[in-house]
Amino acid sequence: METNLSAGKKVHNLANVYTIIEGIPIALPQDAKYVCQDKRGCWFYCARRPRVKDGDWTPNKHPIQLQTETGRLSTQVLITDPKESWKSSLQTTIKKAHLPIQH
Repeated sequence: METNLSAGKKVHNLANVYTIIEGIPIALPQDAKYVCQDKRGCWFYCARRPRVKDGDWTPNKHPIQLQTETGRLSTQVLITDPKESWKSSLQTTIKKAHLPIQH
């Protein structure tokens, strides 16, 4: 099992866009600009800033899927227990170009 530090270095080397959820870096597609968690605890990414509509985030969101050990996307969506209100889970993604060079 990888530690958060080794997983972080691996994601930093492979992904240009990522987020950190519960201390673990998650690689995201290039167009991802925001991540958010819904009321059920599922995590999503969006290209545009989502808004609250009908008691949930707007529907222009894509689920963050887990990767298998072989690198394929599984059908499982990343779910964590909400630590605070789902409305306060909105965060921007991290772009590799904005980080200082790490060795």
